[in-house]
Amino acid sequence: MSLVDSRAPESFFRDACFSFESAAASAGLIERFYTVGGLSLKLRLAGEAMTTLTEAFEHLAAPPTPDPSMTIHLFDSASTLSKPLAPAWETRDYLARGEIRGLNTDRFRAVYQIGSNALSLLDHERREAIYWMSDARDIAPYERGAPLRALLHWWTSRHHMQMAHAAAVGNARGGVVLAGKGGLGKSTAALACLEAGMLYAGDDYVLLCDAPSPFVYSLYNSAKIDSASAARFPRLSPFIINRERAEDEKAVLFLRDTEKAVAGFPLRALLAPRVTRTGKTKVEKISAIEGLKALAPSTIFQLPGAGRSAFDLLARLARQLPCFRIDLGSDVEEIPAVIEKLLSEI
Repeated sequence: MSLVDSRAPESFFRDACFSFESAAASAGLIERFYTVGGLSLKLRLAGEAMTTLTEAFEHLAAPPTPDPSMTIHLFDSASTLSKPLAPAWETRDYLARGEIRGLNTDRFRAVYQIGSNALSLLDHERREAIYWMSDARDIAPYERGAPLRALLHWWTSRHHMQMAHAAAVGNARGGVVLAGKGGLGKSTAALACLEAGMLYAGDDYVLLCDAPSPFVYSLYNSAKIDSASAARFPRLSPFIINRERAEDEKAVLFLRDTEKAVAGFPLRALLAPRVTRTGKTKVEKISAIEGLKALAPSTIFQLPGAGRSAFDLLARLARQLPCFRIDLGSDVEEIPAVIEKLLSEI
C-alpha cells in the first residue's frame, strides 16, 4: 500500500509545518511581505538559502501585515540539516503535472517537481503553504525567475484570478496581454516595449482577472530570452543572472531596478504574436475564439489543477477584450510603436 493512501493530507501538512518550524529554529527565520494581485503575501524562510526565490517579487514588496491572505513557508533540508519531506509515496502516486495521489482534495493541494526535488503543499483553509527542496543549491535560474508557480496559481484562483502563460506591456491608457506558446515572440515583444519606455508587467507569467473589468497583475520582475534575443537588447545585459549558461539555455534577467516594472494595469486588448522575421510589424483583428486559442492551452497545460474554472475565466476575457494577431517583423524597434498606436485607437 502506498504511504499516501494511508495518510491523511491534513496530517502530512501538519508534519511539514512542524519540520519547517524546526528548520527555522535551527537556521533562523526571515520574513518578507509582498502585494500580489492586490492581496497580501507573506514569505517565511528558514535561513538564507532560499532567499534567491524572493528576487522575482521585489518590485511588489510591501509593509508587514498581521493578517496576510497567504503565508508560504520555504526551506530546504541541506542548509537546515532537516529531515527530507519527500518522496514519501510510490512512483504510481504521481499524477499529471506532478500532482500526488491522495494529497489533493478541495482543501489541500500538493505537487512534486522530480527534477528539482521540490515539494509544494497548500492548505486553503489555513491559508498556509509549504515550499520545500532537498537542496537550495539546486534552484535553477528559470525557477528563480518564476518561483512558486503552483502555489500562486492555487491561491489566486480562489480569489477569481488566473495565472496565465503570457506577457503584458502597457502605458498610461492601459495595456495588452501577449498570449501564446513558447517561441512566438512574447518575450522579445515585451522587452522591446520595456526598452522603449512602456510599462512592463511580465514576459512569461502574469495574473489576469476579468471583473469588474479586465486587469493584469504582475507576478515576477523577471524575463527569459534566448541568446539571439539577448544580443538584441545589450542594455539589458547587466540584469542577466546566468552569464555562464549553456549555449541552449535561456538567459534569465531580473528587472526589479527598472522603474517600468509595475504591479499591473487595466487591459485593453489581447494580442496573439507570430514571428515573421520579414516585413513590418502589423496587427490584424481576430475572433475571440482565436484569441482564446492563443491564451488558454499553454496556460492550462502548464499549471497543476487548472481546468474548467481557468478556461472559463480566460474565455470571458477573450470575449471582453478586442483580439488581434500581431506579426512581429524583422525590426524589433517597430513593435512598441505598433502597440502604442493600437492602444491609442481602442
